[in-house]
Amino acid sequence: MTECGRDGRRCWTSPGGFRPPQYRTRDAAAPLRATVIEACMRDQGWTRKEGL
Repeated sequence: MTECGRDGRRCWTSPGGFRPPQYRTRDAAAPLRATVIEACMRDQGWTRKEGL
């Protein structure tokens, strides 16, 4: 991080903290897949019941 005084001429740099990257697993197709499954089940006369 670099900071400067009010006059803008005197600047100093202090070390910044390193933060390692964070990786996560995400299924980008999950919402579309759920919609397609629900439509297919509905077309066949089935419904999904939660909690089973």
